[in-house]
Amino acid sequence: MSFRVDYQDSFIESINKNINIFLGAGFSVDAFNLEGKGLPLGQQLCAELISEFKTPNLDLPKVVSIIEKKDYIGLQDYFKTRFNVHSYDLKYDILHKLEIKNIFTTNIFNKFS
Repeated sequence: MSFRVDYQDSFIESINKNINIFLGAGFSVDAFNLEGKGLPLGQQLCAELISEFKTPNLDLPKVVSIIEKKDYIGLQDYFKTRFNVHSYDLKYDILHKLEIKNIFTTNIFNKFS
């Protein structure tokens, strides 16, 4: 298994200190927003964005790119509302007990934080 690392020196340095967490979509599978809707993953999120923002039927990165150029604030608001976690699997509470130094994720929302 391999993956691309943009800042390899920083990445290598950080993984040698304290605890580092590598996160994917696992949390989202068992999390729900205020409306009781499960948090959408890639294809479902793409379909929702296409419907909500009336974009062409393209892949997720292209759809997000189109929307953020036309309505950046609207996209931010959509993400904040859609991904406002109301409930989740309590097993994730264990993370609060760890001394986490870094969290690495590939989520699209990193663009908005």
